[in-house]
Amino acid sequence: MFSKTLARAILLSLALAVFLSGCEGGGLGEKDLAGGVRVTLNPSENLPVFPGRLAVIRQGDLWVLESGKESLRLTGDGCNSCPAWSPDGQWLLFYKYDPKKWDRHYSLWVARADGGGVYSIDEGKQVLDARWSPVANSIAYLTAKQGESAGSEEFKLAAVTDKGPGAPLSLKDASEKIMSFGWQPTGEKLVYTIAGEYPNTKENLTVKVMPAGGGETKNLLAAEPGFLPDAGTSTAYLGGIKFSPNIIDFSFFSYPFSASLAADGVPLFTTTMMGKDPKQLATTLAYPDWIDWSPGGDRLAFIDGGERKSFFNKRLSVVPVNRPEKAVTLTPEGYADRDPAWSPEGDFIAVSRTKSSQGISDQREEWPPSSIWLASTDSSGARQISDGEVPGCLDYNPWWVEGGKSLMWVRLQGEKASIWQAGTDGKDTVKVFEELDIPQGYYGAYKWDDVLAWHPGGFYHPLPFPGEQAGEIRSVGDSYVLIDRTTYGDHNYYLDHPSLDGMKLIVGFIETAEFKEYKDGELIFRARGGDDTGYFKFPYLLIYNPVKEELRNEELFLPLNEQEQVSFGKRTWKQVITNFEMEDPAIHFDFKPAPGEALAGGHPLPETTVQYSEETNELVFSFFNVEFADTFQDNTHFESPGLKFAKEFNFEQLPGRPGDEHTPSQPPVVRVRILLEGNPQYNAAISYFGGIGYERTVRCTVNFR
Repeated sequence: MFSKTLARAILLSLALAVFLSGCEGGGLGEKDLAGGVRVTLNPSENLPVFPGRLAVIRQGDLWVLESGKESLRLTGDGCNSCPAWSPDGQWLLFYKYDPKKWDRHYSLWVARADGGGVYSIDEGKQVLDARWSPVANSIAYLTAKQGESAGSEEFKLAAVTDKGPGAPLSLKDASEKIMSFGWQPTGEKLVYTIAGEYPNTKENLTVKVMPAGGGETKNLLAAEPGFLPDAGTSTAYLGGIKFSPNIIDFSFFSYPFSASLAADGVPLFTTTMMGKDPKQLATTLAYPDWIDWSPGGDRLAFIDGGERKSFFNKRLSVVPVNRPEKAVTLTPEGYADRDPAWSPEGDFIAVSRTKSSQGISDQREEWPPSSIWLASTDSSGARQISDGEVPGCLDYNPWWVEGGKSLMWVRLQGEKASIWQAGTDGKDTVKVFEELDIPQGYYGAYKWDDVLAWHPGGFYHPLPFPGEQAGEIRSVGDSYVLIDRTTYGDHNYYLDHPSLDGMKLIVGFIETAEFKEYKDGELIFRARGGDDTGYFKFPYLLIYNPVKEELRNEELFLPLNEQEQVSFGKRTWKQVITNFEMEDPAIHFDFKPAPGEALAGGHPLPETTVQYSEETNELVFSFFNVEFADTFQDNTHFESPGLKFAKEFNFEQLPGRPGDEHTPSQPPVVRVRILLEGNPQYNAAISYFGGIGYERTVRCTVNFR
């Protein structure tokens, strides 16, 4: 049995990362309120040049670093940690701690990034966790119960305006023991976990969701006995929530009550906002920074492997969340990986890689060197970015900058930590900062966000819409900032740059677009159109040239392995498929309105979905609310000796069914299975010919290459 004091210490160690730097000087905050002070840390003719802005902890104080400028110190008491940037880059959240108390009694503060002031939030309260909204200058945070070091007293929200933080809004009181929380990427909802009154039972292990501004909560899932595998020990709580960019899926850990057991690995799960049964992916160490979702949100990268040593049995794994049987391991035999970070394009994952070693001493100089590598997500290999042969040189925590053109990371050597940058080819390596505090380490793993935060840079012009509608913000190209305005699921993309008179709308919501990459000086989006009636096109590319201020369309051929399902067209009145033609390298499907249908709103292509079966190498088209024409019913199998990429075509009529109060109706569907030759790419186009009304034909042309 654990004593009550020990139990509290264990739970605190799971909930908080303790920053170990000592403090100098007097009371908390006494040296901060006069604002920031510009200081040259390393006097020289050339100040470092790097993308974005850095917030760092140096000798226990918070500093802001900007390219080509002297460093700005925001605090002066030496008792600060865990900086985090606001979405607009104007504010920094951070903790102050009391070194005289065993639990350090963390308190919550914010500072203007320009040195304009430092402010306490909920003064006197001990804070367990605090996180910015991803889209607005609002902070959700958990306070600790008086005299306790784990288990929340209240869940609160504080808005930060130009005048500083406002009065906190209470989201939940102490009636629920909240252990962990996370923001949905849209900023509209908060997901949190609760535990029972007695942590050594499985009662009330629940994940809940609530509106970001407070209100009615709903259960997403509850842990029943046997629901979470625990290798013979009771689960204390669920935590470590990380959301996918698709805003639906998220991952979490299942923590045992024993800190010693947790140190050797915890189960990693994924689930959805629809409350589906979680899928256990692996056992991993309980470091949220070792979990990273792909830019598209459909794959999860994580460091697989138990045992607390970060130099041994640690493998980079990638799992498609909807097809976990397709998981791959990207770590070569004899090596260990840590700190995964997806590239913006999703084609590489940056990791800290070292030679695998079971033995580890207390002296960092004797640890195996580690370096930054880029692992290709298609398993085609990896390339080294930083020098990994220097004894005692440990490179950690890579992150992508300049829209994926270069990387930054932390280097730990002896008792010194520094920040470095290099291109993705490993060239042009430079040191950016060399006086970073070293956070608490545990068997070779470090929580670098205790002492470091990066922001792509501030905006050059005011937002032309409410700040809470600002979704993902990206630094792209030569000082460009791309802002995704998200409202009711629609996305409008704005571009900001010093040369512009204001933020410029470059892609409107009518395109149903998502940003794909920045390449050769242009911003590339994948779109599928969709007028106000919901008539979608086959995916195409939108390419914006910021120099010419021009937007152009280009057709897109999809590789078979880059799609789960493609959808285009529109479900309207019933149509009939009247004809099928083969014309290398294309095929054509023709449709007309079914007799007796009331025609209104043009002649759209039927709603069409496309799926690929890797097992049978078939491309499957499904046309909804479609039936065979009378002249078509006896011709459902075709062979194509003259086509280069397609061998056979098999047509199938799936009947519809009426709905009732329990089940929705299902329209008739014509399904076409295309047996492929090789591994072609394809696209689809829509055209019209013939007369008007019932005589008009809409054609779907599928091209291969």
